[in-house]
Amino acid sequence: YGQTDVPALSNPVQVSAGQLHTCALHDAGVQCWGNNGYGQTDVPALSNPVQVSAGRLHTCALHDTGVQCWGDNRRGQTDVPALSNPVQVSAGQAHTCALDDAGVQCWGNNTRGQIDVPALSNPVQVSTGQKHTCALHDAGVQCWGDNGDGQTDVPDLFFDHDGDGIGNN
Repeated sequence: YGQTDVPALSNPVQVSAGQLHTCALHDAGVQCWGNNGYGQTDVPALSNPVQVSAGRLHTCALHDTGVQCWGDNRRGQTDVPALSNPVQVSAGQAHTCALDDAGVQCWGNNTRGQIDVPALSNPVQVSTGQKHTCALHDAGVQCWGDNGDGQTDVPDLFFDHDGDGIGNN
């Protein structure tokens, strides 16, 4: 598939590995390589991209005009909904999530509830897995979707927000 044929990259600042492809953000924008069976390495025109996320067979990027996704769309994972000032995108197996002014927004495959976003308080990060999603918010880490291997059972976490050695979980 050519996954090891890494192209020349000028000052890379981020890399994201999908199932059979990889993408990087560098001085010239986003560049992807590896398996291209669904067009996941065919990067469209992007304006000043700041983040890239490679999913199973699709890829998404955050750039000046918002979030843009390409590649496999059999589950609607590249059909980006209206987003308000997105700041992060995460591509999963066949679903995608973004963080915007409204919080976490997800779209695509929902066979395990992976796009059914629960109530979150001021989320600051979202991360998609194969069929589950997690977010970091004021109350800590919260995950939803497939829990067949305990991947959404978040353990008690210690948060020392003010650095005094006394946390709250």
